[in-house]
Amino acid sequence: MSERASDRANERKCLRYQTNIARRSSLATFLRKRKTGDAAVDAWKSHYAQLALIFTEVDGFEQFMLVIANNILRDSIYGMIFRVSLGAGLSLVDVTTDIYVITTYWRAGLHNQANLLLAMILANSFIQMCFVFMQNKKKSWSVVMREALITLSCLRPAVDAYRVCMNRTDDELTIDPLSEMLYNKVSERSERLHPLLN
Repeated sequence: MSERASDRANERKCLRYQTNIARRSSLATFLRKRKTGDAAVDAWKSHYAQLALIFTEVDGFEQFMLVIANNILRDSIYGMIFRVSLGAGLSLVDVTTDIYVITTYWRAGLHNQANLLLAMILANSFIQMCFVFMQNKKKSWSVVMREALITLSCLRPAVDAYRVCMNRTDDELTIDPLSEMLYNKVSERSERLHPLLN
């Protein structure tokens, strides 16, 4: 084999290798743009015709890629940041609309409804304050007061979202930030449902 033919063969190998790397890394691009692993794998498969051979000839390859895609979506920090940030934003909008509704009820003379909504917000704040004291019992009073101010200013969802997204860990906390956020959301939602059950 001549030196020139050998160089061409090496170039083709290198090109195939680079193409394979691009194909593999492109699945991540499709995952970022899709909400489900199934949609991402389908888009990846349809975008690269060369992959059709692997999907048809290798038994279980599609299921294997679906498991990988779903696990990446579940564990991805970007997916978590998006979901947590969206939840925090909706919670802040919820607090804003609650304040608007309370003032509107008061102006319209619907004092009972305004008081009921205010009582729900205060009950939720009380439960969250109790949780703040339990969560930070090993910390100094300045930290407890800071956390209490965060709760009273209705910024708890945003702060919880930030802590979850940054993957903050603290040995002095009773539970991890994700569990704390979930407990606060359950508290908030259960207080909202209470008047509907009566």
